[in-house]
Amino acid sequence: WRQRFLEAQDTNAAAIESLRDQLDALGPAPEEGETEADEIAARRAELTEDLANAEVPGRTAEAAFRRAEAIVRQIDTLVRTRQAGELMQIGPSPAIPALWPDALADFAESFREMAIETRAQWNSDITRETFRTQLPFTVVYIVIAAVLLLRGRRAMVWLTQAVLNRSRGRARWLAGFITSLFQVVVPVLGILLLLAALISTGLFGVRGTTFISALSGLGMATFIAWWIGLRLYPLHEDAPRPLAATFEYAGEMRFHAILLGVLVGLRYILSALVGVDSYSDGTRAVLYFPLLVAFGFVFLRIGRILMRSVSLSEANDDLDVTFAQRGQRLVGQALVVLAVVGPALALVGYLNAAIFAMVPTVSSLAVLALLRILHDIVVELYGLITRKSSEEAGQALTPSLISFGLVIASLPIFALIWGARPSDLLEVWAQFNAGFSVGDAQISPSVFLTFLLVFVVLFAGTRLFQSALKSTILPKTGIDPGGQNAIVSGIGYLGIGLGAVIAITTAGIDLSALAFVAGALSVGIGFGMQNIVS
Repeated sequence: WRQRFLEAQDTNAAAIESLRDQLDALGPAPEEGETEADEIAARRAELTEDLANAEVPGRTAEAAFRRAEAIVRQIDTLVRTRQAGELMQIGPSPAIPALWPDALADFAESFREMAIETRAQWNSDITRETFRTQLPFTVVYIVIAAVLLLRGRRAMVWLTQAVLNRSRGRARWLAGFITSLFQVVVPVLGILLLLAALISTGLFGVRGTTFISALSGLGMATFIAWWIGLRLYPLHEDAPRPLAATFEYAGEMRFHAILLGVLVGLRYILSALVGVDSYSDGTRAVLYFPLLVAFGFVFLRIGRILMRSVSLSEANDDLDVTFAQRGQRLVGQALVVLAVVGPALALVGYLNAAIFAMVPTVSSLAVLALLRILHDIVVELYGLITRKSSEEAGQALTPSLISFGLVIASLPIFALIWGARPSDLLEVWAQFNAGFSVGDAQISPSVFLTFLLVFVVLFAGTRLFQSALKSTILPKTGIDPGGQNAIVSGIGYLGIGLGAVIAITTAGIDLSALAFVAGALSVGIGFGMQNIVS
């Protein structure tokens, strides 16, 4: 509704602008004690009344928009308060030995209930008939899934190596990367086929179906983590090394990547069981604590490796300690802190806070790794298009700008990972679309895009005209080369200035709002250019 009210504020916009233009054409209204012609006065009154009537829908929509805005803020505040309360909720500590037998009993009870459900399903005549009917398809699905799971990934590794061996030039790395994606796609397809085959039998109840689905999540997370580990730390020595500084720990980092995928899958299974059986707080604390400790161990090891690699570069007086490596050290320090803080929070009873601190961290690491891989893809594509070497392409500005754009585009993903709701992102997007005010000017994305498009077109036209002057017109005038260059430069500055002014006015930005800033800026420029002018 708020978005509808925002759009409704532009109701009768064209008519309102036309009425205001007509009023302006009549001239200013007479001041007190002055008179004007009866026809003009009557026309002014008529236009004023029409203007007031035309503005009613927009003003009504604006009032409704402000009311909806206030309600949305109240709802967001309430939801955030509830989320904070859940995070800070304290429960029983897993260090209490009395909780362990009950937790293990509850965990075993879940599987016992699962077996009871499956037995009850099998005792149903309808289920057995469905099973017999679907058995041929189920067997085919299971066989295909087994082949894809047991042999598919190995076959895709062989295919990737074959492509690398046969490819030459700059396309070799890109071809290998594309084929390496099938190392994830093929096993995941096998998992989905196996899941469909088992569910199609009709033998599993709510708990069984939930558990099988969670197992498929375990498999997917493991294969994805495996692929990410191999992309960051390839097995072949001649392959590009995205994280070259830590490559002496390549085998260990690959292992920890796979282990993180397994732990994420186990957490997914545990969450599924908790959702179905509604475990007590004590049972949740006991069952989650070993998982959080395992996360902490992996975080500690990865964090120490990331920090140690940067420290070695600095100790060796390596001049190539880049911004990325400094960021790598910050990530390592954060992981070491979380490795201690997360299990400690769970140990004292803040289980929700511990889960919130550690589980999204794994997803954030995965997104960071994918961004690093995407940067390599951008560099290779840029080198392939411009025919530059990998080193030259890596130092170019364009790939860096594209990668920076990808980082900005990933911010909503990080926000969702760390607990933001989709409605929160829609809220930010709505405010972004509404724009912001600079004086009397309203700056919005549409205004900015209009300005950018017009300015780029005029800038390109200026450059084209400069080229024509320099190569075709000015050489025939007899002006010395220095004068020709001065004219070309002057035309360029004039074209850029006019282009900016035309783009600003076309976008609908009121230049009078910037007049004070421009006046103050011109004074500063005047003082700065005294020596140049003299």
